[in-house]
Amino acid sequence: MGKHGTCSGLKQADYLALSKKLKESIVIPAQYKSPPKPFRTTVDELKKAFLATHSDWSKDFLAVSCSGKSGRFLKEILFCYSLDGKANSCSQEVLKKTEKSCGKKEFLVRNVK
Repeated sequence: MGKHGTCSGLKQADYLALSKKLKESIVIPAQYKSPPKPFRTTVDELKKAFLATHSDWSKDFLAVSCSGKSGRFLKEILFCYSLDGKANSCSQEVLKKTEKSCGKKEFLVRNVK
């Protein structure tokens, strides 16, 4: 069984430290951080909000994934990085897969209970 970080070339502890640092560096726009009530948005609007808080990013540095029968709900946002921890374009495979998952023009961002 492989250990976390094996493919990065880092020791497990270094990989986990880098992962923590990257997670903590992501600024979640206010409207997406614990929304009090559900709201509708689009992939483009969501990406614009994140790019406004991360001016050095490009829109293909994150991939939006939806769930539900027809991709009606925000499931997750993937943030892509190079092996050395720099924001990087997501692979075409990831972008294509996540793009397909959001079947509707708009999707629902659920509130946090």
